[in-house]
Amino acid sequence: MKKYLFIALGGSLGAVLRYLSFKTFSWNSLLPVTTLIINELGAFLLAFLVSLSFESLFGEDLFVGLTSGFLGALTTFSTLEKEIFTFYSKGSFGTALLYALISVGLGLAAVGLGFKTGEFFNEKILSTLDAVTEAEEE
Repeated sequence: MKKYLFIALGGSLGAVLRYLSFKTFSWNSLLPVTTLIINELGAFLLAFLVSLSFESLFGEDLFVGLTSGFLGALTTFSTLEKEIFTFYSKGSFGTALLYALISVGLGLAAVGLGFKTGEFFNEKILSTLDAVTEAEEE
C-alpha cells in the first residue's frame, strides 16, 4: 500500500512541476522547447536512477515513486505526440519530422548519458563511501 502512496505523491509533484514549467517557460521558437527539455531531463534521470541501483539503495517504494510517479507525470510523451500531430495536420511535415527525430535522438543520448553518469557514480562515489565506512568500522 505504501508503494501506491509514493507513486501518487510522486505523480502529483511531477504533474505540478510539468504544469508550472509550461506556464513559466515559453520560448518563441520553431519547436516546443519546454516539452523537449522536460522529456530529455526525464530520460536522463530515469536512466541515472536505474543504473545507480537506486531501488536497492533506497527501496522499491521510493524507486517507483520517483520513476513511475514523478518522472512518469513529469515527462510528456502524449504532449510530444500531440505536438508532432499538430505540425503534421497544419502541413508542416518537415517540422513534424524534425521534431520527432530531435526528440528521439536527444532522448537516446540523454538515456546513454544517464546510464554512464550512474555507472560513474557507482564506481567512484559509492565505492569511496564503502571504503570509508569499512575503515571506520575497523
